[in-house]
Amino acid sequence: MDSEEIDKWDQESERAWKNDEHIVHFADSIVEVLKEILTPSAEVLDCGCGIGKHIRAFRELGYTTEGIDQSIKAVQYARKLNPDTLIIHARLQDLINFSPETYNLIHTCAVLQHSTHDKKRQILANFRHILKPSGFLLSAECTFTPETLKLLKEKNPSVEFTEEWTDGYSFSQQGWIRFMLENEFEHIKTIFPWPYYLFKVHK
Repeated sequence: MDSEEIDKWDQESERAWKNDEHIVHFADSIVEVLKEILTPSAEVLDCGCGIGKHIRAFRELGYTTEGIDQSIKAVQYARKLNPDTLIIHARLQDLINFSPETYNLIHTCAVLQHSTHDKKRQILANFRHILKPSGFLLSAECTFTPETLKLLKEKNPSVEFTEEWTDGYSFSQQGWIRFMLENEFEHIKTIFPWPYYLFKVHK
C-alpha cells in the first residue's frame, strides 16, 4: 500500500467525518436476518470500518463488535465514535496474523469492490481464517444491475456483457455469487434494496 493510496483513504475519512451521518441503522430486513443467524453473544468484525458507523449499529443491536481499517484517520474517528471498542489500524491482508476462528460474522460495506480479484482472493482467504466454522459474511458491494449492463452495452456494442459481468473490481449480482462460491463462500440470500449479500463460509 503506497503513500498515495493511504492519503486517499485518510482524505475520504476526513470527508466522511465532516459530512456524513454518524448514526446509521440497519434496515429491518437486515436486522431480521442478523437475529436469525447470530446469537446475542456473537462476535462481529467490521472490515474496512471507516469512521465506525456500522460498528456502532452492530453494538446497538447487542453484538460484540470490533473494527479494522487501513486509514489511521478512519481508525481515530471510529475510536472516537465507539469508545472502549477494539479498532485496529491494519490492512485486510494482515488478518492472516489474527487468531483463527474468532468471529461469527464479518461485515464489509463498499470494501471488496476496491480490490482487484487477486487481492480479493487473498482477503477472502483471510476471512476464512478468522471466521468460526459455519461463520457468515455480510457484504454490501457495488453491483452491476441489468439496467446498468444494458447502458454499458449501448455504449460498447462490441463488448459481451454477460450476467456474470465484471469490470475487474465489481460484478453483477450473479458474478458476485459465482466469485464468492469459487472462494468457498456459499450464497445464502440477497437482501434489497441496496443489495447486501449474505454468505456462509465453508471449512
